[in-house]
Parts: sequence; C-alpha cells; structure tokens
Amino acid sequence: MSLFAELKRRNVFRVAIAYIVVAWLVMQVADVVLNNIEAPDWMFGVILLLMGIGFPFALVFAWAFELTPEGLKREHEIDPAQSIATQTGRKLDFLIIGVLALALAYFFWESRIAQEGPDTFSEPAVEQSSSVDGQKMYPTATAKRSVAVLPFVNMSADADKEYFSDGITEEIINALVKIPGLSVPARTSVFGFKGHQGDVRAVGASLGVAHILEGSIRSQGNQVRITAQLIKVDDGFNLWSETFDRELENIFAVQEEIATAIAQVLVGELGVGVQAVPNRTRNMEAYDIYLQGRAALRRRDEEAIVLLQQATQADPHFAPAWAALAIAYQVQGYMGEDQGYQQKAEATARHALALDPENVDALDALASVLRDTWQWAESEEYFEAALAIDPQSSELLEDYAEFLVGTARFDEMLAVAERAYSIDSNLPPLVDVYRVALLIDGRFDEAFALVDRLNRTDA
Repeated sequence: MSLFAELKRRNVFRVAIAYIVVAWLVMQVADVVLNNIEAPDWMFGVILLLMGIGFPFALVFAWAFELTPEGLKREHEIDPAQSIATQTGRKLDFLIIGVLALALAYFFWESRIAQEGPDTFSEPAVEQSSSVDGQKMYPTATAKRSVAVLPFVNMSADADKEYFSDGITEEIINALVKIPGLSVPARTSVFGFKGHQGDVRAVGASLGVAHILEGSIRSQGNQVRITAQLIKVDDGFNLWSETFDRELENIFAVQEEIATAIAQVLVGELGVGVQAVPNRTRNMEAYDIYLQGRAALRRRDEEAIVLLQQATQADPHFAPAWAALAIAYQVQGYMGEDQGYQQKAEATARHALALDPENVDALDALASVLRDTWQWAESEEYFEAALAIDPQSSELLEDYAEFLVGTARFDEMLAVAERAYSIDSNLPPLVDVYRVALLIDGRFDEAFALVDRLNRTDA
C-alpha cells in the first residue's frame, strides 16, 4: 500500500483537518476572552505556540495509534481485518463538520452581531500629512479622476430630516460609482468626516482623492434645495458649483444632473448607455420612507423592516425598497431570532429581482441567505452575478468573503478580503473578515496590527 493510501486509511489527513479547524476556533475564542480580561499580548502568542507544537504530535499519534472498542492500541497490534478505522473516519468527518459549523456561526456572530454598525468608526486620522517649517503640507492624491462625496449638511428646519440628507448623499455616491473611469470612496469612509470643519485638503489627503464634493440639503414640504460644489484638493479651488431648487418628485433628476456635471468635469462625459440613477419611483412618500428604512438598516434597527414594508406597500414596483427589505430580513436571520426571516429574505430578494434583475442589493441579499442556508452552488452563482455588475462594492465583497470561508476556500477569501479592504478600510465587518483571513494565512503581525487599529479607533 502506498504511503498516501496508508495515511488516508489511518485517518491522518482527517486528524490534521480536525486539529486545524479546532485550533482556529480556539484561537478566535481566546482572542475575544483575552481581550475582554485585558490579558497581556504575550498570552495569545503562547497559546498560538502551543497549538503549533501540538500539531505534529497529533499527526504522529494518529499514525501510531488506533481507537478501538477496547481503547487505544498501537497500530501494529491490530489485525487489519478487525480495524475500525473506516468507522472512526466517519466520526471524524462528523466532528469536522460540527466544528466547522460552530466556527462559521462564531465567525458570523463576531463579524456581524458584535459590531455596532458600519458607522462606529470615528473620523480617521490624517496620517499622510506632514509639516515643513511649521507649514502643513498635503500630498497630492494619486488618482486624478477621483472624488469623495462628503455627507451633505442637513439645512432643514426639522433636525429629524438628517436621514434625508444622509440618504441623498448615499444616492449621489451610488450614482457616481456607476461612472466608468471615476474612483469614488465608499460610504463608510466618507461618513467618518460627517460635520467636519477642517481643511478640505486634509480630508482629501486622508481619503486619497483629488476632488471633494460637498453641499447641503434643505427640504420643506414638497420643495427641496440642494447646493453642491466640486473642490480641487490640492489648491482648494472650486471646479463646479450649482444650486438646485426643485420639487421633491424631481429629486432623481437632480441626482442625475450632479452625476452628469461631475462626469463632464472629471472624465469628459457620462458615457453612452450609463444610467446613473436607475429604479426611480414617482411615489415620493415611498421614497421618503425608503430613506428612513435605509437609515434604520444602517443602525441594525429592527424598525427597518417595518419602514421598508411600508415603502413597498406605498410603491409595490419600487425595486430598491424590496431589495433593502430583503437585506433587513437577512440581517435579522443572522441574529437567529426567527428562522422565518431567512425564508422571507429569499422570497423578498427574488421578488426584487423579478422587478429588476440587475439590482445588486437584491442579488447580494439572495446570495447571502442561500449561503446562510448552506445552498453553496446557487449562492455562488448570485454572488458572481452581483460582482459582475458592481465589482467595487465593499459590502458585497465582504459577504462573498464570508461565503468563501464557509466553503473552506481560504486563499480566495484572503484575496477577496484584501481587495475589499483596499476599497473600504472603515467597514467594521469587513475589517474583521480581513483580520480572520490574515490569521488563517499565518500573517499574524498584520492581523495584530489590524486589531490595534480597531482598538485605537474604538477608544
């Protein structure tokens, strides 16, 4: 019998896999426990060292001994005809599956539930700036065709309208992302600068962009005033500015006008066939409730489900509202409070796709709920379809990375998480996924540095 066949017969490979999976789960739990009791950093290193030392001993033990009904026996003492290695192998398979399920459940809990939401990061520190002779200098952004959309200021008399200005800001970001050749930082990165009063050059340098789009929104009744200005980071001069006085039902036209203007200034034109603001609704009540629901969803507030249900009732043909509702159901399914949420998420996402087959949020929601219910093949099909439409979505890439760890494709998970992190380093679940990917790859120094960054930011 070949060495490979003998290793397989003696379950050495299964023991190796089981050991790695159990060790990974132990390290995750140890990381949380040691952090909560404020243990010294070296303790985690000791546990990691012990796990590493134990691995070869586990393999030698699996090779030399076999578990029998009479207890442990040396391999050479057992008649091959009486060996129960096959039955032991099946038990190891169940053990591996069970531990993987526990590890995956813990991973989802840590990356989704333990976080307070995507807006928990405070304003990022400006590390790229320097001082020369007391004069602060800001490096030029590397990408000339790049623009960051800072949160538009709510100028409405009603302070509760903050959700509206934040929602419009996000809609403008989504519109600009669709412009080919234009680099646009993710929402979580720019919202760290909400309410900033500093030099726009510092903000641009921190975000690594050449241009900043900022403005304000004032809404009263059916009237909306939006002011916007495009600022060049290196010298602080305005390249474009405009004030839009419109009725609320023309809000989508304003978003399209802003996207078109930015495209003309930075890339020459919007591009043939590019629709920056698709899936509009003529029902402004539905749209307003939709923005409220999106804000609640960002907070991981269960109220999001109620609001988004109301939005779909107000306009049953508004695909983004159905897609957002599917995400809200899927998030509640993660929390495990009601398994019926998974069925609702799948049905709602499929309904949204019936209205708009290319809605990325709906594709992501459906792929994620299929992943959560172990339907791996169909889940990957929807992830691939979503990524073909929007390959730069950090939230989509983060969800896909979770799919990859669930299918034990760790190298691919690392590549996807690394790419997503380069797009958006301020999305908490994504940062956690990237940290896990680094640990699995053995890049412990980088993983610990990421933990230090999280701790500094949360402080």
